[in-house]
Amino acid sequence: VLCDTAARAMVSSTALACGLTQYFGYVILSTIIERVYYVRGASTGTASTSSTLNNHARKIQHNVQARGTTRTSAAAPWGFPLFQLCTRASLVHGSEEHARHRVFASINLLVSSCFAACVGESVAQRNSRLRAFASYASTKSYTVDFVFGWFKAMALQSVVEYYWHVWMHSKAMYKRVHKIHHTYKAPSVWCDLCIHPIEAFGYYCILYSPAFAVSMPIGAFVLYMAVNGLCGVLDHCGIKLSVPFVYDTQFHDLHHKHFEVNYAFPFDFMDRIHGTYRAPDSPKTE
Repeated sequence: VLCDTAARAMVSSTALACGLTQYFGYVILSTIIERVYYVRGASTGTASTSSTLNNHARKIQHNVQARGTTRTSAAAPWGFPLFQLCTRASLVHGSEEHARHRVFASINLLVSSCFAACVGESVAQRNSRLRAFASYASTKSYTVDFVFGWFKAMALQSVVEYYWHVWMHSKAMYKRVHKIHHTYKAPSVWCDLCIHPIEAFGYYCILYSPAFAVSMPIGAFVLYMAVNGLCGVLDHCGIKLSVPFVYDTQFHDLHHKHFEVNYAFPFDFMDRIHGTYRAPDSPKTE
């Protein structure tokens, strides 16, 4: 009884909720994209055989076969890497798949969820810089801190991630680590977590750092994570989706296609500053 009580005390309900939200939020979002654009879309495209990808109207790189574990027909297995790893599923479309995609993606999602749980536990133990609504003197002060805190968190992540990503493209790091992620020149849904675990761990340190480096409301951090999580999945979904003047999935897709452009995430301002920006509609993108 004492051991059971001690074990429960080690992980708070907040930590558990954060970890599970991170894990299943990713799975649900990716599954929806797969279902809407790859499985259902197969019936509207011009090509739907096992050897070619359906030419869905929103596909960024037309006539390019689906990559990784992506499901492209009702007969194919669910694209969730852990599911395919456990069932040893074979893909109907016979696409390119990195030999360690399923293992690495499964590990990385679990590690990311553990990071989220650690932040949740830090909040519960009051060891982070995230503040509850009740700690603010007024709604106005909360709103101001929410807005500025969110922008500071996004700026911190965007700046550090850019230089981290550029370093990943150095000769030594690319060959030993980052090349795995660039297996897919035209990524499709579920390809985002095909990353070497060492690289993924380093990026998660960057992603979750604002919880300890930036003073802001808990709600602002949740929004920050939601934006980055959503963009991380969409950047690798292979589907044309955009918010005018703010975000475009073709931006990161071009990075996978051309390698030395568009390193930034999730927004493009760091590439514009450093001269590595390439617009989705640029003639050079062909």
